[in-house]
Amino acid sequence: MTRGKKIRVRAYSGHRAEERPICFWLEEKQVAIRKILRRWHEQKKDVGRGTESCFQVEGEDGQVYELCYHHKEHTWLLRRTLGCAWQQGSSLDRDEPRP
Repeated sequence: MTRGKKIRVRAYSGHRAEERPICFWLEEKQVAIRKILRRWHEQKKDVGRGTESCFQVEGEDGQVYELCYHHKEHTWLLRRTLGCAWQQGSSLDRDEPRP
């Protein structure tokens, strides 16, 4: 089983369901997604486990998160929090100074 915490996600669904995340909830706090930094697909190696669509995203809170959607189980997971976006080398359109 993939490691991660199940979370609630609002996703854009175009020609595919759950095409890309728009926002998600950490406990009671809603985090809007400012930018998708990276996306990729993973084939689960266990027989019949299906695929996951994974996204590295920058939240409006300035943090970088790794979210994955498991197509067979129809669930979103927060795999990990990677820290501040400016530490990840993200090019942010901000007027605020960086430490």
